[in-house]
Amino acid sequence: MDFGLAFSYVFEDKDWVKKLALASVLCLTVIGIIPVLGWGLEVMKRVIKEDPEPLPNWSEFGQYFVKGLLVVLVGFVYSLPVIVIGSCNAGAGALLGNTGEDFATPLIWILTTCLSCLYILYGVGISLVIPAALGNYAASGEFGSVFKLGEIFRIVRNNLGNYGLVFLGLLLSNIIAPLGGVACGIGIAVTTAYAILFNSHLMGQAYKVAGTGGDLPADPIPDAS
Repeated sequence: MDFGLAFSYVFEDKDWVKKLALASVLCLTVIGIIPVLGWGLEVMKRVIKEDPEPLPNWSEFGQYFVKGLLVVLVGFVYSLPVIVIGSCNAGAGALLGNTGEDFATPLIWILTTCLSCLYILYGVGISLVIPAALGNYAASGEFGSVFKLGEIFRIVRNNLGNYGLVFLGLLLSNIIAPLGGVACGIGIAVTTAYAILFNSHLMGQAYKVAGTGGDLPADPIPDAS
């Protein structure tokens, strides 16, 4: 795993200014971020396949948009338990503020504490699992591969240190992206696009390392279309 390369590879592409500029313009809107996510998925594939061109061009915009929607869907499906736990915790918190029964207060405190711990643990867990799931998709081009849970859990378990670095990268990108806000919104679009590229490269690196370590399926991985 090479953090430095994940930061710098963008600038190795001869057309990086044009490609990143378009991605930044798209990131000015929430809908526009969707194709950038799909573009990042293509970056992951290129890292895994060792493609010499760091950044894909934007000629396949429609495909990037569809793949970006699938990335959002994967995140939503894996996050459903977090949403349910968070809703239950919010309900318990509201009940804590409204109950007039002294005996119930400690029980509700225990419930909210347990739910909060579960929320955090599951949140960290999916932050490790989703990158591996997206790596499966980027490498194979088969959407169903994102839900091959046994295979994905094995990849993460056998490469926990690398996916831990990916998790740290995600945290770091959440710090980097808002920094562009000092430039009246334009800067945050640039840093958001760059953060997506940074994360995509790290996730591709982790999945590639898993492959070289023999932790991926034995059958050859076909090129994603």
